[in-house]
Amino acid sequence: MKFKERYKTLLQLYRNRYSVKPSFTSRNLNQKQQAWLEELKANGAVIIPDFLSNNECDQISQSIQDRIEEFRSNQHTLDDSKQTKFGWEQAGGFSIWKDRNEADYRIFKAELVHPLIAAFNSNKEILDVGAAYLEADIFVKFTMSNRLEFKENNLGSGGGWHRDMVYKRGFKAMVYLTDVDEHSGPFQYLPGSAAANFHFAKVIKADQYQFTHDELLQIIGGDESKIVTCTAKKGTLLLFETNMIHRGKPIESGHTRVAMTNYHNL
Repeated sequence: MKFKERYKTLLQLYRNRYSVKPSFTSRNLNQKQQAWLEELKANGAVIIPDFLSNNECDQISQSIQDRIEEFRSNQHTLDDSKQTKFGWEQAGGFSIWKDRNEADYRIFKAELVHPLIAAFNSNKEILDVGAAYLEADIFVKFTMSNRLEFKENNLGSGGGWHRDMVYKRGFKAMVYLTDVDEHSGPFQYLPGSAAANFHFAKVIKADQYQFTHDELLQIIGGDESKIVTCTAKKGTLLLFETNMIHRGKPIESGHTRVAMTNYHNL
């Protein structure tokens, strides 16, 4: 970055991270939560296997896919007036959104779709770890459930490499509801990329929150071994910092990924 953009980045980092401290009530974490928190602090993400059973995952996944298939079969009858930024509003109070090439279908307010999603949405252990990590009082805005399937030139979940917010830190919790290998759109992230000095020294231009794969390679000097790929069995919970550079890897032909994610706000 040029000097002017470096100065702008430094000023924004100060304003958004240090000049105003959000309210925070200290949490009493148990030993398991403390271990999650320490790994979050060290790596920006933590992978927790067996958070849900196979049977629970199958129940949730089926309910998600049923809602998506109902939506797909009725698309031609949808009234455009019901479309919001979160997609088309449904009778159950949730909304369904799709990307342009229909590789990614998302259900917003998915906690209204199935009781097991509602239980994930209200999980206090996860909420307390996120609050302790950010040192801020947070709440769950909604749960988003999505199904990824292969389409030519798909960018994967999240539309490619990105940060959720450019300067502010954030926290999400995601559960794989199907087995995820390197071909089925695994979550990927760049460790350390949420740090203020990373923004200042490594980002190509100020205010950049989306990155092409070539830009990411430029940032890491072409060393793809620096990218962490989170392959895991269904039922695995992932907790992660949303300000680090991350994506869902583009899904490959013949594969499907179903997951659910809690979106947290300060």
